[in-house]
Amino acid sequence: MVLHIKNMVCLHCIMALKQLLKNLHISYSHIELGSIVLKEKLIKEKLAELSLELKTLGLALIDDRRSRNIEINKTNIFSTKEIPTFTRMGIAIPHKTLSVTVSG
Repeated sequence: MVLHIKNMVCLHCIMALKQLLKNLHISYSHIELGSIVLKEKLIKEKLAELSLELKTLGLALIDDRRSRNIEINKTNIFSTKEIPTFTRMGIAIPHKTLSVTVSG
């Protein structure tokens, strides 16, 4: 069972989630930014408990496709290894996310 998690943006999030899953006695096979692969499907009550506990960490379960796609894009931005700084305005922006629109 794959669960998609909102607001997972760093290794600290992964470590906190691992501890939470351990505390809730939920087995998983893989965790990465934005998702968990569980070893078995959770019953409704356990899923609700996980959702509630995730909120205490500032995280949330994603249950619709649009939100999941947005979160995947955000995770890709945060996990980019090359992060040059746009210093003129003091903003760090990964260059892969910049786009230019030219109109005639």
